[in-house]
Amino acid sequence: MLHSDGSGIAPLQLSKSVLSSMEKYGSGYVTYPAMKHFSTRFDADDFLETVADRRNPGPRHGLSLYLRMPGCGAGFDCQACRGGSGRYRSRTDLYLGYLKREIDMQAALFSDMDAVEQLYVGAAASTCLCTGQSNDLMQHLRHSFNLAAGPGREYAIRIGACAASTAHVHALHVQGFNRLSLSAQDFSRHPADGIVHDGKRTQFSARAAELVEAAQAAGFRSVSVDFIYGHPCQDLMSVARNLSIIIAAGPDRVMLHGYMPPARTSRAGQPSCCAQLPGTESRLEMFHRCVRQLNAAGYAYIGMHHFTKPGDDLAVAQQQGRLYRNLQGFSIHPETDAIGCGVSAIAAVGNTYSQNTTQLNSYYAKIDAGMLPIGRGMHLTTDDLLRRFIIERLACNFELSIGVLEIAYPIVFKEYFAAELGMLRPMEADGLLRIAPDRITVHPRGRLLIHVICGVFDRHRTASPDQKIHPQRSLG
Repeated sequence: MLHSDGSGIAPLQLSKSVLSSMEKYGSGYVTYPAMKHFSTRFDADDFLETVADRRNPGPRHGLSLYLRMPGCGAGFDCQACRGGSGRYRSRTDLYLGYLKREIDMQAALFSDMDAVEQLYVGAAASTCLCTGQSNDLMQHLRHSFNLAAGPGREYAIRIGACAASTAHVHALHVQGFNRLSLSAQDFSRHPADGIVHDGKRTQFSARAAELVEAAQAAGFRSVSVDFIYGHPCQDLMSVARNLSIIIAAGPDRVMLHGYMPPARTSRAGQPSCCAQLPGTESRLEMFHRCVRQLNAAGYAYIGMHHFTKPGDDLAVAQQQGRLYRNLQGFSIHPETDAIGCGVSAIAAVGNTYSQNTTQLNSYYAKIDAGMLPIGRGMHLTTDDLLRRFIIERLACNFELSIGVLEIAYPIVFKEYFAAELGMLRPMEADGLLRIAPDRITVHPRGRLLIHVICGVFDRHRTASPDQKIHPQRSLG
């Protein structure tokens, strides 16, 4: 899959209509089917039955363990946000106590089956753990699970630029983490109006860059930065300036996100955050500028808002056709059983998905009752598994081998997916992809819209007028 220059980087062909559609349709799939289709009829008994089935002899590929941590703004504010307040620290310690009890429950089910090849400690926001807390957590995991020790393991933690120091970053590597994800999003607010102003945001971009360099010096295998554009009071030049700071530090991966305002009501007499958000055209220009900057700096676009250096493990795996996608995003590891611990954590075991309860009180109550805190989930049908395979292959390789699919599943592709092929034809006419008798190939100009292309195979997606509009023509 190398390109003419031998670099493996496919040049992105950008247009405002493509970029607008990428923003409009959002990012890719965490699960297929999506979490909104999980049912509360799926409970802990269903999960235990699935685990029992997985204990039968057969080929395995190790375990993946996802620990869902409290983050900034969720009542667990980090020390940097609250000046190290003991009240917030005690909340985190309480949560960690319950988390370790759930880890013990899961370890009783899985610890003698496989080694943990993948570990992800994180939250939707930045993870607020001090060095002592993360060290205690890792020690508990080593006692509970068989943690892999080889160089191929992926042990990642997500932290925020506002909460970490260079010493903390070095300590995380000593504790066993070899991949670091940094959030350049900060949660500090200007005291007068609740809005992060550009000078402060630039400081946090510079701080993130310092932490990237610290992580590289510590020996992390890869360093990723989540860069968010479209903040209130932000303009094109400030976005370009802040991204330049990040790029100069040379992270291995950059995730590009559009800012989503929190659902909050502004205080009386204070301006609304949403009122100061950049307009649609401004956001589009910001995104366009970010993509061009990353391309100019040599970053390859591997899909689903991910940009990587050409030599990064993910970029190399994609070139070699061995890139995979799981609950934590792209991975170099084949499909594994994924265990989720913590409030709202997701698990993928066998042909099921499950999610823990999303309410903290309910989570604590179930742990106290000696129950797995599962709130909902679903059993995947053969059709779900087939479509998930298609979505993963298109997302990871920008290509789907129809012959391989028909060997794995007893279908005739052109008959089973006749309606979907009809939906892809207009995209083919616009040069986004090519449909051949033996494969579907996404062209460079269609790669920014890979999540839209994948969505054609989403049987659970409810059709809406917006989704019926062809993505290339969304701006007229």
